[in-house]
Amino acid sequence: MNRSKNFILVLIFAFLSLINAQLNQRELGSVAFLIKQYKLNWDINGSNCFYISNQTGALNCLPPINGYQTVSEINLYSIATFTDKGEPDFIEELYFPNMTLFSFDNSAAEIETNSSYSLLALLDNRNNLKLKNLYLTGVNITMPVNFPSNLPITTLSLVGCNVYSDMIMNSLFASQLQNIFISFLDFPKYNKLILDTFGSFNSPVKTLTIRTTQVQVVGGLINLTDSYFPNLSSLEFDLSGTDKIELHLSKLQHIAIRSALITLGNLPSLVYLEMWSGSSSVSDYTVFPLLKDLIMYSISSPVTKAFNLTKLVAHNTPVPIVPDHTWLEKDYSEFQLYNTNSSGELEDINLYFPSTSSYFRLNGMQNITGSLYESFCFMSVFDFSGITLTNFTIPDCFKCYQSEIVSLLPKNIPQVPLDFVCNVTLDSYGYYINEWLAFPITGNNLGFGKSSAPNMLSKQISNKKFGLSVASLSGKTTISFSTVKNYSCDIFWGPTLQVNYIQTDNSKVGDLLVQLFGMFNSYAPLSVNIGGNICNITLIASNVVNCAITNYTTSVPLLTSTTDTVSSINLYSSPSFTMLKAFVKERTFILYANFGPNPYNVTVYVSNIYKSNISFINETTMTSILPSEVIPFKYYSFYISANGYNRVLTMFVEGDNDCGTGSTCNGNGNCTNGKCRCNDGYGGYYCQAPLSPGVVILPNNTIPSPTIIVKDGMNFTFNIIAIQEIDELSSVVRELKTDKWSYSTTGNETFSITTYSLQSTTAGIDQINATIEYSKNSRLINFAGQSTLYPENSLKLMITINNWSFKDRLNQLRVLMESSSSIVKEDECSPDLDITVNNGSDVSYLQMTIGDRSFYVQNRVINQTKDSILIGMTLPYCDSCVIDPDFSVLINNVGNNEHSCGDKKFASWKIATIIVVLSVVAVSAAVTTVYQTNWDLAATTCKGIVNGDTASSINCLQKNGNYDSVISLVVFNGINRDNGDPGYIDKLYFPYISTINFQANYTERNPSYSTLQLLLNDNKPLLTTISLTNSNINLTSNSFSTAPNLNSILISSSIMHSDFSFASMTQLYNINLNNITFTSNFKFLFDLPGKTFPVLNSLYLYNLNSVDTFGQARFLKSSFPQLKIISIFFNKRENVYLESDATTYLTIKVVNLTLGDCPILSSISLIDCYTTTNDFTVFPNLSTLYILQTYVPSPPDQSWVNDKYDLSNPKIRTLSSTRTSGHLGDFYKTALGSSLGILGNQNVSVSLYESYCGIDLIGLAATTLTDFNVADCFYCYWSQMTNKLPLNTPAPNNFICNITIESSGYHIIKSTVDSSYYFVINGRNLGWGNGMSPSLTKLLSNKKFKYTIPQNQFFGRDQIIFENTYNKKFDIFWGLPLNISYIQTENIASNDLLVKLFGVFNTYAPLNVSVGSQNCQITFNTTGQLNCIISNYSTSESLLVNTTDTISSVGLYSSPGLFIVSTSISNEILKVQANFGVNPYNVSILISNQYKCDISTLGDSQLACSPEIGLFPYTNYSLTIFANGYNQTKNFYYTADDCSTNSACNGNGNCTNGKCRCNDGYGGYYCQAPLSPGVVILPNNTDPSPTIIVKDGMNFTFNIIAIQEIDELSSVVRELKTDKWSYSTTGNETFSITTYSLQSTTAGIDQINTTIEYSNSSRLINFAGQSTLYPENSLKLIITINNWSFKDRLNQLRVLMESSSSITKDDCSPDLDITVSNGSDVSYLQMTIGDRSFYVNQTKDSILIGMTLPYCDSCVIDPDFSVLIANDDGTTGCKNEKFASWKIATIVVVLSAVVVSVGVATIFFMKKRLKNQRENQQLYVVAFEMQATIYIQHDQCKLHSTPFHLYFQSSLAV
Repeated sequence: MNRSKNFILVLIFAFLSLINAQLNQRELGSVAFLIKQYKLNWDINGSNCFYISNQTGALNCLPPINGYQTVSEINLYSIATFTDKGEPDFIEELYFPNMTLFSFDNSAAEIETNSSYSLLALLDNRNNLKLKNLYLTGVNITMPVNFPSNLPITTLSLVGCNVYSDMIMNSLFASQLQNIFISFLDFPKYNKLILDTFGSFNSPVKTLTIRTTQVQVVGGLINLTDSYFPNLSSLEFDLSGTDKIELHLSKLQHIAIRSALITLGNLPSLVYLEMWSGSSSVSDYTVFPLLKDLIMYSISSPVTKAFNLTKLVAHNTPVPIVPDHTWLEKDYSEFQLYNTNSSGELEDINLYFPSTSSYFRLNGMQNITGSLYESFCFMSVFDFSGITLTNFTIPDCFKCYQSEIVSLLPKNIPQVPLDFVCNVTLDSYGYYINEWLAFPITGNNLGFGKSSAPNMLSKQISNKKFGLSVASLSGKTTISFSTVKNYSCDIFWGPTLQVNYIQTDNSKVGDLLVQLFGMFNSYAPLSVNIGGNICNITLIASNVVNCAITNYTTSVPLLTSTTDTVSSINLYSSPSFTMLKAFVKERTFILYANFGPNPYNVTVYVSNIYKSNISFINETTMTSILPSEVIPFKYYSFYISANGYNRVLTMFVEGDNDCGTGSTCNGNGNCTNGKCRCNDGYGGYYCQAPLSPGVVILPNNTIPSPTIIVKDGMNFTFNIIAIQEIDELSSVVRELKTDKWSYSTTGNETFSITTYSLQSTTAGIDQINATIEYSKNSRLINFAGQSTLYPENSLKLMITINNWSFKDRLNQLRVLMESSSSIVKEDECSPDLDITVNNGSDVSYLQMTIGDRSFYVQNRVINQTKDSILIGMTLPYCDSCVIDPDFSVLINNVGNNEHSCGDKKFASWKIATIIVVLSVVAVSAAVTTVYQTNWDLAATTCKGIVNGDTASSINCLQKNGNYDSVISLVVFNGINRDNGDPGYIDKLYFPYISTINFQANYTERNPSYSTLQLLLNDNKPLLTTISLTNSNINLTSNSFSTAPNLNSILISSSIMHSDFSFASMTQLYNINLNNITFTSNFKFLFDLPGKTFPVLNSLYLYNLNSVDTFGQARFLKSSFPQLKIISIFFNKRENVYLESDATTYLTIKVVNLTLGDCPILSSISLIDCYTTTNDFTVFPNLSTLYILQTYVPSPPDQSWVNDKYDLSNPKIRTLSSTRTSGHLGDFYKTALGSSLGILGNQNVSVSLYESYCGIDLIGLAATTLTDFNVADCFYCYWSQMTNKLPLNTPAPNNFICNITIESSGYHIIKSTVDSSYYFVINGRNLGWGNGMSPSLTKLLSNKKFKYTIPQNQFFGRDQIIFENTYNKKFDIFWGLPLNISYIQTENIASNDLLVKLFGVFNTYAPLNVSVGSQNCQITFNTTGQLNCIISNYSTSESLLVNTTDTISSVGLYSSPGLFIVSTSISNEILKVQANFGVNPYNVSILISNQYKCDISTLGDSQLACSPEIGLFPYTNYSLTIFANGYNQTKNFYYTADDCSTNSACNGNGNCTNGKCRCNDGYGGYYCQAPLSPGVVILPNNTDPSPTIIVKDGMNFTFNIIAIQEIDELSSVVRELKTDKWSYSTTGNETFSITTYSLQSTTAGIDQINTTIEYSNSSRLINFAGQSTLYPENSLKLIITINNWSFKDRLNQLRVLMESSSSITKDDCSPDLDITVSNGSDVSYLQMTIGDRSFYVNQTKDSILIGMTLPYCDSCVIDPDFSVLIANDDGTTGCKNEKFASWKIATIVVVLSAVVVSVGVATIFFMKKRLKNQRENQQLYVVAFEMQATIYIQHDQCKLHSTPFHLYFQSSLAV
């Protein structure tokens, strides 16, 4: 939207600049004379260039000078129509003082109105002293005597003119002319062009051309010497044939002379010599050492010798001896001898100069003998018919194509033998294509291109090289070098063979699979050889080739040779990428890995964002430089790519130790990861400062200004004294005194909150609150996305300002706070008070981004005394502004040890302040003949038709086979050629055309044709754009219906032979009709009623000579819903009505205008209009009002313009000939614009206010100055402003211009429009930007300029000027904002202190660093680090370091060390006690060097975080903490208790390592269920499906019913029924093992076994890395599937197991009802390893479980079934209660040795908590609990339910 708005404004500005000034009256009279004298079709009533020339551009003017336009160029070409405007007014001279070019083409031969005037005489006067170029064509002229006597012209061109006087050339030679072109002049009255060269001039002429013009040579001799023409370099003459010419010119390079007797004298610079029909004084042309081109036509003098020529042409000119090779240079282009009667034997010239592009002809009357040499085969154009052969050995190239070129060969050439076979060969039959889809074809005997095919096959070097253009990147075809002789070849083409890298893989069946990656041609005969073995290709694509070598495997790199017959590439294959060792040393990343012999595309990215540039690599080692973004003491992920493989490596980057002297942290903390972690009660970088324990805070019940007693004798207060709204110049536009508050207090002595509400009656201010919190204890508080630890005895002040009604959105709020202090001096040892501001947390450099907008908040010290400081916190426009400073009092124990006071109270105190700002912001072919173009009618392709016309184009696509079809047609001015009558045609057939654009000044060959109607006489479904100029048009009422998608039409300077209906264009988006002449009674019809134009966006109607509005042209919102732009210029007054919800821009001329409801109209231009609307305030969005020749009684005042100034939307304010009276006030104070003009007939007085300095274009010459207090800017630039100011403005007297800028240093800003960076320079009297430095852009004249920095130069300096009037230079520098992340100090040798600052610094800025009162001498400075030294100073304490770059200052304490005190975990929240410091910087945590812990709270000594993975009890973890640029690692052991209430395991077991281990006879997760003592297990000898009798009347079974292979869509692709087993049993009654082997004949299935173990006793079994206690009476089932032959590696196995139950019923027996609680239903549990999942299906009496496994070589499943009895104390009401409930506890363990593809990640998604993890064994265990309920019901029994637990545990070992 903003771009569209800006575009419209630019359009308005450009348009108004053309039409808002009149032409100077004298020049206007001169233009009027030309219009009448030469019957120009210009507007005789026009007053400026735009209207006079009817927008043709033939009359060009400069911007207004002294309020008026002035002519700069008159450029009249081929006037097509003439209009008799009557007799011209008498005139003595043509007045054009600023015209530099006058060009007039009157070749249409229209006689001027009054022949008594001489155009040259009228122009030749002292006023036209800037005219340099004069071009006249077809004009009747009289040459004045001594012309030109006044004109300083340097170029004169007279072509086709009728001259009615003698033309004395000497007067031209004696002038300032340098270039004279005279051609085709006619002297109707026996006058002549007289050329007299007897004399001595010093003429400046450089180029002299006299062609086809009658010349009288005085004395019959033209003698041109250096004394006459010392600078002449080019000479062209057409003479009578008897005239003589002598040339002695040292600088003459170019000669072309016809019909003369020529004497060639001293011509040392001669390069080009052309002579026709005459004689020459020279026969040996070697006397001209620089001569390159010698051209002779019908010269009687012989040519006997020449040397080193590029071109030799001799026609009908004697050349006695045939030239040899010395006559020509190496790269000669043309050798022609015709009728030269040359004798001698022709040597093999091309043997010396093997030219392939030469033009070689020896024909006509000759006596030349010789041979056809082999080298002649390669000539481009030749004719050997003038040679007589003496050697009949003919090269094959001529024999092959003799029948095609026989007329060009010697007459006595023998016939080709009948048995001759032409050997046409190609150097290659495969080719690589270039970027233009073309390639060269080389070979032998390829011919001369006489009958080659296809059409795109073109000869480049005869017989040796052709070129072929194709339409596709790759392909094959048959080419022919002679369709007559059928010399044809099959070829293919494609991209250049490229092999980037090769990967190999040993297949399962023992073959080597090879993949080559690069660029390949599928049409080429590709072959691959690996280590001497042929690799059979199975796939060829454009970027990959697959091949295989059978019965061959290897794991080492192999040399692979790939060829496509055009070229071969040898490259080693790349092994699977394995990293062996990696570490970081001195900011260099070092990696040992198998990169291979030719490492390809090896890259390293840190955190997958920052590139680490590789500095070294070989087969085994790679090093790269860490990017600057990598900081020490932090874990990073390194993303490595090599040879097409990708790997990720997580590493810890070490750093330096910085914990003070001895790394002790002053005994008040611990050194952790190189940083101090302070104990409670201490702070500072090295824990050197204790917190003040004795602070007393006295509240204030009146205002939010408590008194803080730091220690006896010292206190300070702070107070909010005012809230101000300030403008861009920091001037206060509204102020609210904060002296009336209401308050309330809650809390106690330890913690209290006092809320103050400001009582204000000021309009536009809603609510202002201040809250003060006081706490004696430390606390961690989150505010504005930050976690801040507030120490004990701290105040928290929060100021909230809601709904402040800003007077301007560019204004800001400033909150003024005063902090004052006092100290009672009891003795000489009491300290003086010294207040410093901690800029380290100053919000002047806090950036907040919302969407794409950034806000910077400034804190400025407004005033400061010894005891108080006034701080202004400045906020941008906001709906809700919140400021939150924190005041904490510290005691600094560092003092002077040499003072004489024994009882030192304290040395100093400091206030640390944090301010955070929140702001809620409101962001808102027939064509060729009809138009007589120079196109080729014989051509059949689009490219051929255009015939090299670069100004025009035809764009085509291949349609309907291989034929071109036009999609766009563009015709611009070019060469005009008569191609004959176009013949009859009824339509232009372009079925696929989308754009037609005729913008040429051609004359139509047959004006009876209407090009537009011919175009529309046939359906044009794709036509969208029509643009026509200079056309004859005839339309019907529905012409445009054949182009349903037409959306834009532009017709200009055309003749209309029909009515033109507005209603015929209802589908258009854009209509632009200008300068259309309607013939006869035809008109443009505003037939609008009942028509809708749903998409019309812009309407331009200019100078239509006949219109019919039917009384009123009505533009209604219902008819034009989208019409945004209306611009209509009528030639006579018409009535227009407009109402629109869409129109924003309206320009109307010669109209009676009625405006209805137009709510978004923003720009109105009225030119010679009457309007019913006099009060334009009814248009709320109106920003531009341009009025010309329309009455405005009084000048505008403040109420007419906006209160806001928007640089992106400059206002244009101009009154021209509005007959206005009154005084123009200073209404630009807040509405600075870009243009102010009071022009024409006015009676307006003005004052030259300071605010007017900001106006870009000013024109007040038509006003009167009443106040002579002139702003400095106008006197500073008086020379350029004097003509724009009131005529009575006094000139400056002894005035000194003071040009200033506010600052020499700047912070850069990123553009929101593009990727550039800039900064804004404010100043005074900076000028209007004339001659300013290229990097500057004027934003506000005299006051504000934008400097755009060079690309990517974020720091730099420059010297700039704003105006070339004074050329005053300013030195400036720029850079990123000063930013300090952290600071380190180190005591070095000689008792000096080294300070290292890390952040962002500007090396061009005058940086200064101070520590306390000590200046720190800078020794090292880069953009990322600054080092400085304080001599004779050492300390281990935290120091406040102040840094400034003159633009801003930053104060920051040095960071403490880091020490982890303790760790704990509760409810999955990890808590860490450590010395993070008051303002912790860049704190993060890694668990086991891999997993993040998301920090939720952070204080100075404690943080809490949530691990991104579940932590397993009774497991060791490493914990690495990064803070303040340091890091420390600490191990911790995680213990947890999950043994039920009181960890008692229900009294039936012991809690071991947090888990219940049950006693014999009990089971369940918490040992809550007794095992069934009466379990009977009945084995099954047929299949592994035992029956388990739990209790009388109840039993259950389980069975393996099928094994299935399923694809990615879970469709079964193979199923194995498990119904045929063999078995064997070993063991006894106590323990037995039964093994079942499945009998299967299914192909691809090797072995499936099932083992069932039964034991009466409990036992501890290790399986899959787990120890599991199996209770007594348990079954252990193991299912093993070996070597299943998968049909696809992406398929899976699914084992289906069914568990069914039955119950024998009596009156009290329960019904069996198995249900599963969805809370733990495995249907909602998904475990994915690659793509593995478990799903469950269930009925009332049975449950069907599908266990799904991925691709595996050996799959093992191990479920365990244990039967439990619950002890529920329920009463059923039955006398003989058999049992109350029963439960089954099931453990299923899945072990699968899975082959996983390299690079595939292993991921787990789980609904329940991860219970255990064993990282060192790479074992992942997921445990789930499913709870179900079995319902027991009987008619005589009371309903009750009991819980049923199914324990499901899956373990996957990978």
